[in-house]
Amino acid sequence: TNPHNVHHAATVVGKKAAGGGLQRQEDVYGVGFSHAIEECVRAFAVWNQSFGSKIGGGSFSLNNRSIVVQGFGFIGRRIASHVTENGGRLIAIVEKDVALMDPNGIDVVEARAHMRANRSLIGYRPDLHVPAEEALKATCDVFVTSAKQNVLTPNNAHLIQAPIVAECALGAMTPEAQAILHDKEIFIVPDMCTTAAADLAHYFEWVKGIGHVRLGRLEKRHRYATQRDMIDA
Repeated sequence: TNPHNVHHAATVVGKKAAGGGLQRQEDVYGVGFSHAIEECVRAFAVWNQSFGSKIGGGSFSLNNRSIVVQGFGFIGRRIASHVTENGGRLIAIVEKDVALMDPNGIDVVEARAHMRANRSLIGYRPDLHVPAEEALKATCDVFVTSAKQNVLTPNNAHLIQAPIVAECALGAMTPEAQAILHDKEIFIVPDMCTTAAADLAHYFEWVKGIGHVRLGRLEKRHRYATQRDMIDA
């Protein structure tokens, strides 16, 4: 971007707050993705009793639900934190260089701390290390793919046992992998749904940058416009 351009702050979104981004923007990803997953669990447990039985009875929420996360990076670890904070269990992590599995639940706080210090999960809880194929086919309620594009392919999609696959990375699965999941009657939460909260946050960041106003003033303008419309009506 050209720092001499008056609108340069609006040309890129996802910035840190000090660079013109939103406060606590990173929380949007974990909360937004997790709410999308939770709503799909709730909807399909209510609407489809056969599907509801596949993910277990009880509360139609993330409470007591088990998840597997493929990709424990910026997005994956935030999703794992939010899910576990709401009563869910992270039973497996699949990374490019290591895979971990614990049916009783992996300590997300410890795993995140190790990842932050070492930029890898190699060396964390060696007793939990398993082959990637074993972690991929772990029996769980929701499989979260949050690594990068095309990480689910025909070579590994057939291993997935979860009734729900949440695509939390853009284009995380190939068309062939998607067809395999459909044939297995696995419900896919597409990236267009899971990224909605992040896209909305990026829009407000863009408006903030292009309009050169802080978000509090944007809200004030919205209230003023609403009141003016009411008077004019």
